[in-house]
Amino acid sequence: MTGFTLTFNDALILDSIIRGRSIVDLLYIACKVAEIEGRIASALGLPLTSIAIESIFDPSDDIPLDRADVDAIIGDLNDDPTILEFLRNSTSVLGRRKRKALVDLRWPGTVIPYQITSDFDLFPDSRQVILDGITYWENETRLDFQDVGAAAGSKMVFRRLVGCWSFLGMKPYPQTISIGAGCNQRGIVAREIGHALGFVPEHQRPDRDLYLNINWSNVRPGKLHKFLRTTWRRIVTLGVPYDYSSLLHYGAFMFSNNGQKTISGREPDVDRTFGFSKALSFYDVKLANLLYCSGSCPGGLETSMCMKDGYRNPRNCSYCKCTNGLTGRYCMSVEPGRNTHCSSTSLVATPAWQTLTSPGYNTTGYTAFSACSWLITAPNNTAITIRFSGSFDFPCQSPCMDFVEVRFTDLARTGPRYCCSARPLQYFRSHGNEALILFKANSSLSRNGFALEYRTEPCGGCSGNDSVQPCLETQRFNCPGVFTGNCNFWGFTRCTNRRRNTCYRIAQSCCQGYRLINNTCYRVLSDWSAWSTCSYMWWVWH
Repeated sequence: MTGFTLTFNDALILDSIIRGRSIVDLLYIACKVAEIEGRIASALGLPLTSIAIESIFDPSDDIPLDRADVDAIIGDLNDDPTILEFLRNSTSVLGRRKRKALVDLRWPGTVIPYQITSDFDLFPDSRQVILDGITYWENETRLDFQDVGAAAGSKMVFRRLVGCWSFLGMKPYPQTISIGAGCNQRGIVAREIGHALGFVPEHQRPDRDLYLNINWSNVRPGKLHKFLRTTWRRIVTLGVPYDYSSLLHYGAFMFSNNGQKTISGREPDVDRTFGFSKALSFYDVKLANLLYCSGSCPGGLETSMCMKDGYRNPRNCSYCKCTNGLTGRYCMSVEPGRNTHCSSTSLVATPAWQTLTSPGYNTTGYTAFSACSWLITAPNNTAITIRFSGSFDFPCQSPCMDFVEVRFTDLARTGPRYCCSARPLQYFRSHGNEALILFKANSSLSRNGFALEYRTEPCGGCSGNDSVQPCLETQRFNCPGVFTGNCNFWGFTRCTNRRRNTCYRIAQSCCQGYRLINNTCYRVLSDWSAWSTCSYMWWVWH
């Protein structure tokens, strides 16, 4: 028998491919992925190419596939023909073309067993980062992670292998989470724990085509399946809306084969908002609490007493958990600053331009690891206009780590985030009479920051002009996710099922005495009957 030499680096590469799976399983997964990639390429009209094995088993992939995963993807393609039909009917490969928790892979109850192996005995810093990530989830939810050591059964097992990765959802055996070299960040650990809890990447939600364009021709061969949307049969969102700022959202250039974007937002200026950030988003945490911890409070977590899409805190049911920038028992106060002085945080707009700047603007610059929030309000039946002015200076990253964010449509929903040195040219017009400005410095760097101006603007005709822009309002509504499933034990009959989901629409309205015609409110002549306030609306589906 001829001998061979296996170097340490070769062993690491082999380990990064195997990831605890058998050779038989790897061959099965590779064959199924090749089948899936071929079906996607055919639907898109892309040329069929051979796929290298290292493209399928990529060390940079943070969600490796197992047999159940590839079987589920093929099941989705077979059960929901619209997935591939949507690709076939797309007019351009570059054109428009779930949070999101896997239904069958959640852990029972709120106790999550785990083990940190001896891999980290010589890496105490890595062990501490893992504990920090666990504590992060515990502080934000009612989940209780318990160290069970070498006990058998389902549990999260933290190992120091190649890369940062985890399988999806609970498995019937100890489930590996790799926190390898370069993974020593609390946000990375929290993301991998999120996948192990059953949360898929945000861009794979069934409703993602309302929010994203997938640029298929820019995707690396062997990775097309990473950009398929999941079906409602396997996913629940529990009414939690799509979130660009999710910790589990792919970045704009993920798995690019040419340096061009693989994902583009359908809303203006959001491409630097999404990507692997450093923190769980408000909606990441909300879905986890609704999925795992709803029984922590009598009557559940959702209540109208919590404003701006807040909900009852499962660790203190008398208080609400609030979106970024807001705080207080019912989410009616502005969150205080962090590591800096933010001046007045509750601002009132007037018809005259007023200026708001980040701390230290044009003097010392802002402080590292600082944050401020400002709530701008205006009188009823007016809007707020916002524009950036002066110099603009932030570190240039994707996604933005230090940024200013403008929430002008819905205060709970993440707005466009801006960084780099090019001043944003967009004018923002609020939907309603409130806007929220968030400034965050999440790095050790410091820059000059931003300046912006704001003022009130008449809308709807309440100011008495003959013609004026309508008032805008972003409204939420239930838009159930539809799928078919078996109706009875024997599975002989198929039924239509619906899952709760939230969408957005924009309402335009005019004040009393005005009528909406072609996106403008016109004064009604005397022979018209009077219109009540906001009596005419034009609905725009988002």
